[in-house]
Amino acid sequence: MFLLLFQESKIIKVINKKVTRKAIEMIRTLARTEWPAVDEDTGEPLEDDLTEHPYITWYEKFHPALKRGVLEDPANQKRLLKLLRYKTTKFGGTEYRSLEEIAADMKDWQDDFYFIAGADLEEVQKSVFLQKFNAKGIEVMLLTDPFDEYLLQNLSDFEGHRFTSITQDGIKFEDEDQDLVKRRSKAYNTKFKPLVKYLKKLYGDAVSRVTISERLVEDPAVMSNAAYAHSANMERVLKAQAHQHGQNPDQYQSHKIFEINPRHPFVASLLALVDELEEDEVDKTTDDAAWMLHDLALLNSGYTISDIESYSNRMTRVIQNVLSVESLDLEEELDVPVEEEVPPLEDGDEFGGAGEEFVDMDMDREEL
Repeated sequence: MFLLLFQESKIIKVINKKVTRKAIEMIRTLARTEWPAVDEDTGEPLEDDLTEHPYITWYEKFHPALKRGVLEDPANQKRLLKLLRYKTTKFGGTEYRSLEEIAADMKDWQDDFYFIAGADLEEVQKSVFLQKFNAKGIEVMLLTDPFDEYLLQNLSDFEGHRFTSITQDGIKFEDEDQDLVKRRSKAYNTKFKPLVKYLKKLYGDAVSRVTISERLVEDPAVMSNAAYAHSANMERVLKAQAHQHGQNPDQYQSHKIFEINPRHPFVASLLALVDELEEDEVDKTTDDAAWMLHDLALLNSGYTISDIESYSNRMTRVIQNVLSVESLDLEEELDVPVEEEVPPLEDGDEFGGAGEEFVDMDMDREEL
């Protein structure tokens, strides 16, 4: 009872508030420390044993607690957000950047912070979603901590800028001629309507929607997620947690949107095949090609293939077709001839024959 009263004491609450503010101020001071340190008299950098800014050394060890504090301490949220650091595409993922630095370098038309999350830095840097952002020179935050995406999704904004995952659909680039984009989109939708209809029927519940992509540059297709739905990375994290707690991981399936690149030759060829044949006449080879396009987009977008058996069967048919194998029936076993028996060794043959003298290896070297 005494302990409960002690915990609810106003004095304790004031002390907790003051200590928290003092700790945050000390961290902010460390973050603002000039590095490398400069001699006040000569202006020359002072030598030390550090290979990076001391705040980065501290941040790499304690950032999990700092990030949790952003969500758990609303009163100090703005102060803590300024202490966060993220690697971005600006310097090839080699340097940490604050949210203030990222906001200062935004494009004139840019309103949001853009981010992509994945298992590691190498994975996110190779993502197909980055292609158009890199081409336009738009800085994207590279998230590799499992908590990062959850954190940013639960923040409204930072200094008026929202946080947006580049893996979600509907991202607009305001530097483009919106009227031209709209007219071009309408023309592509009309042209590829038969293919979109065919793919949606073929994929069924595997995707929630098939659409024409406005973001793809080189790849034929990509699998994005609906806004406010789980990304591939979040699906991976939630499924791993479900397995640990004995829950059904299928409940965390994300709503996948299959985007096709209307300029890619794979997509154009698939449209031609669908146009040539009636809906009921599309053969298994065309279906397999469409499914392989789906699987390619799925893997390149960070998802995993759930129906391994169907995937294996498709790959088997493709390999069979490429190698011109008519039948998968196994060939007969090889008819191996019976080898002649080797006659047993006679007495004295064990050490190289009866006529050879056996040398005792333990003999004294001088006697040899």
